[in-house]
Parts: sequence; C-alpha cells; structure tokens
Amino acid sequence: MTENVLKLTSVQLDSAYSLMFSSDTPKVMVENFNTIGALQEWLSADRRAEFGNDFITNVTREQWKTITRAQGGLETGLKWYKAFLRGINSADEDGMTHPRCPLCFT
Repeated sequence: MTENVLKLTSVQLDSAYSLMFSSDTPKVMVENFNTIGALQEWLSADRRAEFGNDFITNVTREQWKTITRAQGGLETGLKWYKAFLRGINSADEDGMTHPRCPLCFT
C-alpha cells in the first residue's frame, strides 16, 4: 500500500465508503480491494459502488465520514490490514487461545 493510497483515502472518503459498504460488498471488495493496485486505481478514479440498505444510508455515510475524519482518516486501519497480510504479528499470536463463540467464528 503506497503513501498515495493513504492520501487518496483521506480525499476520496465517499469512494472508499462505497467500496467498503457496497450493496454487493463481497464481489466489489474482491475485485477492487483485494487485488494488488486495485484500491489505488479505484480511489484515483473516484469510483463509486452502489450502496444502501436499511442500515447503510446517506445519513450513516455522513456520520462515518465525520467520525473517520475526526480520528485522522483510514491510515491506521489500512496499516493494520497491511501488517495482517504480511504476517507481522503471526509469531506473537502463535499459541494464543481464542474464545470459542459464534460471534468469533471459531
């Protein structure tokens, strides 16, 4: 993930929001987030996916943008995701026991 992507997420919050909370999230995320370079391409073009249901509305989008800006943008979450993909914390997590519950998917 490049610094350019981090800057673009700050500027293109509507584009980022529509990608993460699309009406067809699994398909849209696989094609435009999980593929190397696709997130930068998505944000650079200021693309928008269709979003909306009972929980994802224009009101929730505006609330999310306000909260995200107040917390300094998406940089922290994207850095955590990058570390997860690279396995940076894997050694620290080896041997940890995780609670078994339906909400934890274990």
